[in-house]
Amino acid sequence: MSDRRYPIHHETAYDKAHETTPKEKAKRAARGRARYWMIKKLGEEALRGKEVDHIKALAGGGSPTAMSNLRLRDPSANRADKTF
Repeated sequence: MSDRRYPIHHETAYDKAHETTPKEKAKRAARGRARYWMIKKLGEEALRGKEVDHIKALAGGGSPTAMSNLRLRDPSANRADKTF
């Protein structure tokens, strides 16, 4: 029996096509940096159950890490106003 704690994730065609492109990697890194800076500013506890939102979207030229462009939002509110 294996002592692995997490199940093995096998890459699907979706993973290969969407999550590993340089563009997607850059977007994921920008989200990680934004969350990092909010944790540094507000603390881990303040972000619990919240998402970091960019006031001016990155696609619209917003800064990924400028504190004036970041805010905390409830996940349902954050995802409700996004256009995909």
